[in-house]
Amino acid sequence: MSLSTVVNVISQPFGTARLLEGFCTLSRMAQAKVTPAQMRVAYPDLSNCSDDDIRGFVKIGNMFVSGEARVSGRIFPKPSLAELA
Repeated sequence: MSLSTVVNVISQPFGTARLLEGFCTLSRMAQAKVTPAQMRVAYPDLSNCSDDDIRGFVKIGNMFVSGEARVSGRIFPKPSLAELA
């Protein structure tokens, strides 16, 4: 895990929590065969998200959780501490 990831988690704990909450909720709904249209009704904040957006978020999230995918960020130069502040 990179330093910038740690800084983001520490500096934005509610955003991190919302991301995890949203992923877990939508993933459970998808496993229960709830359609993206039904998800949008249940959660109006998703009204601007297409079926593909919702399915993609759940699919990629599941890949990260299962360990099938990992994005280490090594292709970018490491930011300095000044850039992270």
